[in-house]
Amino acid sequence: MSSSPVRWEPSYTVPPGAEARSSGTPGPMQLPEFLQKYPWPEEWLKLRKPLDNLWCFELDATPQELWPHLADTSTFNHRLGTNPMVFTERDGRVFGRATNAGTRMVWEEIPWEWEYAKGLNNTRIYREGFLHVGRARYLLSEIGPRRTRFYAYFGWIPRGVGGAIKARLGAVYIRRQFARVLKEIVTSLQQVQLPVELPLPVSDLEPGAMMRLVNIRHALDRAGVAPQVRDRLFQLVEQAPDLDVHRIRVRKLVRAWNIPERTLLGAFLHATRHGLFTLTWDVLCPHCRGVRTELAHLGDVPPKGTCDICGIDFDVTAVNSLEVTFHIHPTIRHVTPQLYCSAEPARRAHIVVQKTLPPGMATEMNTLMDEGRYRIRLRGSLQFGLLDVLPGAEQTSFTWSSEELPPQVTSVRLHPTLTLKNPTAAPVTFTVERDSLDTDALRPVDLFCFQDFRDLFSEEAVAADMQLDIGTRTVLFTDLVGSTRLYEEEGDTVAFASVRRHFIKAYETVRQHDGAIIKTIGDAVMAVFARPADAVRTALDLQSYFNGSNPETNLRLRISLHTGPCLGVRLNQNMDLFGSTVNLAAKMQAAADAGHVVFTRVVREDLGVEQVLAQGGHTAESLDFELKWSGARMELFRVTVK
Repeated sequence: MSSSPVRWEPSYTVPPGAEARSSGTPGPMQLPEFLQKYPWPEEWLKLRKPLDNLWCFELDATPQELWPHLADTSTFNHRLGTNPMVFTERDGRVFGRATNAGTRMVWEEIPWEWEYAKGLNNTRIYREGFLHVGRARYLLSEIGPRRTRFYAYFGWIPRGVGGAIKARLGAVYIRRQFARVLKEIVTSLQQVQLPVELPLPVSDLEPGAMMRLVNIRHALDRAGVAPQVRDRLFQLVEQAPDLDVHRIRVRKLVRAWNIPERTLLGAFLHATRHGLFTLTWDVLCPHCRGVRTELAHLGDVPPKGTCDICGIDFDVTAVNSLEVTFHIHPTIRHVTPQLYCSAEPARRAHIVVQKTLPPGMATEMNTLMDEGRYRIRLRGSLQFGLLDVLPGAEQTSFTWSSEELPPQVTSVRLHPTLTLKNPTAAPVTFTVERDSLDTDALRPVDLFCFQDFRDLFSEEAVAADMQLDIGTRTVLFTDLVGSTRLYEEEGDTVAFASVRRHFIKAYETVRQHDGAIIKTIGDAVMAVFARPADAVRTALDLQSYFNGSNPETNLRLRISLHTGPCLGVRLNQNMDLFGSTVNLAAKMQAAADAGHVVFTRVVREDLGVEQVLAQGGHTAESLDFELKWSGARMELFRVTVK
């Protein structure tokens, strides 16, 4: 939040024209009531008498509509007109520095607390500057249909008279800026448009960058990147604010630009290969989702990671512990993002409640948690409980003591009341977060299943002793039927040419259906797909082409596929897949012959696969298959393509 000071003398203001309009609504909270509810700690009161300021604004918008704008305190502060800030992290603590009123300010940030669409607070302990301590709190409460009462509180303990003078000079300005920015936000919400924001800094291109950009443009044209996509990339590189391109997340741009994901990702990969961008493998904390390390190569990724802020060690090989991001190449433009606040509530938007309780304390909060599944956990612990918020649930409240791990799954009604208790002798931080994936994150598996990446970055693979969990994928194997007879009858030269054409056709078909060739084994192909339906489409198309009566080829194939969890490993310096899913898909070749596509029940029951089979008029027959290595039997399904 803003590090700029406000008035030292206690004050309370309701902006002109913002008086309560809701019949029967209690009047706004006064400063004494606020300080009784949120008192200063005794140890800080010994430094000097605190100087408090409380403002109240009544706004024509819901708390949920206002929350994204208020929680993004960096953008909000920039619009207020505050100076840029620099933040560093050391030993699990966050430190900041800025220049305010001509004075260098250096502080430590006490961990933020917030509750979704209800409020947030932040405290800073200053090491340099005209303050000892500064604290700020936002509160929101709904007082009528699309009507919210918003409190902004700022409290300071100054170092001396000079600090008090600087505070008085800044108080009127900050108060006026609050009214202006809030009015802009509410107006934009009523007009269903984004609020007008101040321009963010854009660093200059490096010397010689223009010539390099010309060469890269020609290279992308030769690579087949669509001109309109190429132009969007160059516009991003040349004009986007530093904050927007510090970590470029392709999936956010896919939505913003309305470009198919594979088209845009392919363009980024080609542009990276030609020096417009760099690519990093970012190690993410599974709790706060903050970047712990940025690595240039997948082979440098360690098996374990640490987040001192959250107090945990975690497994980097897990599906959601790595994210792939792009950055403008430093020879084109050196990007240094400017922040106007650490903005923890916005950077950790998946967290709906973060609350630290002193020893022996408890608190009750009436939340605005919507329908969905939430994880509840304590700082420093990898264990968690699950909370399902459902419209029809019987319970309306939930109590959580730091000494007890909650039941694995508890169901409560919408907007439940949470009671948090800390009976221990040490402070405890409670966290409630949405149990959902970050849909903006591009994961390593998204690249492993993308043929452009495997073609352009074939050298990228995990370390030799590491296995990366890449989640559930569909693995497909093809094999030539009668290849030995082919070589005997046609001779090595003619047979090899036929097999090579088969590889080219397989490559084209797999790529067409959003898969990737992992490797070829003799005259067989191994491919991987994100969706079972794409794998089945590929198999049916290949069997239709290699049908035995095609004048272009007389080759026949057998194809097997299976869906399940896979591991990414290094094999012969390349990225390969490993695990029981891969092994079973390969062994299932024994149940197939020419023109057959064989797959497991998990594939058969996929809704997309049912649609593919129905559209093609294909019937899947059930067959009994013996797993020779174990003697067990399983049901497979077989489609014969005629």
